[in-house]
Amino acid sequence: MSESGEMTRRALLCRGIIGAAALRTPIAEPGARSVIRLRMDGGPSQYDTWAPDPGGLFRAIPTTSPALRFCEPMPGLAQQAHRLAVLANVRVPEINHRRARYLVCTGVQAPPSVVPELPLPSYSPATQGRVPTSAALRYGASDFGRQCFEALTHIERGARFAEAVLPGWDTHTDAAPRLRRLLAAMDRAMSALLDDLAARDLLRSTLVLWMGDFGRTQAVNRMGGRDHDPERSCVVLAGAGVRGGVMVRREGARLADVFATIAAVAPLYRDRRTAKGEPVRSLLA
Repeated sequence: MSESGEMTRRALLCRGIIGAAALRTPIAEPGARSVIRLRMDGGPSQYDTWAPDPGGLFRAIPTTSPALRFCEPMPGLAQQAHRLAVLANVRVPEINHRRARYLVCTGVQAPPSVVPELPLPSYSPATQGRVPTSAALRYGASDFGRQCFEALTHIERGARFAEAVLPGWDTHTDAAPRLRRLLAAMDRAMSALLDDLAARDLLRSTLVLWMGDFGRTQAVNRMGGRDHDPERSCVVLAGAGVRGGVMVRREGARLADVFATIAAVAPLYRDRRTAKGEPVRSLLA
């Protein structure tokens, strides 16, 4: 999706590539049977989410894991911390949003002269399911909440891959109020998704992956936001094959290592691109 949340040609290609890989993967292979990717469009800061920084925009709160503290607008996910593995300081070798999204989604770095992503809006009601009232109360009224519920429904019906996208994370200025709104939507929907996957006994066969375009600077700029930082991205894993309740701060962790870690538990991601990295074993059960 674009910054405005519009579906794009690149997004469709990205989903199609991974979907095709899922169809080629034998269901009998061990590991995660399905993957749900929660993509934060615009580049979230690890310091305003999973790894709060003293003197940052939000205070830190305790979680269900002694190894983890989250930002205070995330009380629901603080109760899910025992299920989550956080990899901080991931290097994404792009600072252009479109190029970074393409790399994060496909594992392929576009040539320098290419800026992927052509707008292709899709507002068809056929692409938007109706969320039951009981689910809407738990997932929230946001579009991201609807997408998370639909992802659950697709996985429950046997899909191998689903994605939910929350746009708006390009917070260079006046970040705190915008982030509070984004974090409220993310916290409610992601917490409900994890609970529902667990209640349906799907979490142990589904890998949930949270990631964005790239990271943001540790320093807050004079306009009250954070600027792009390709060395400070953050990835969160939950579900099949994941050791919950851990934080790994590895300087120089590469995006290729993230893909290799995913591939270690999710066969549908296993191909020549994931072979370029080394799995972060401390995140895995």
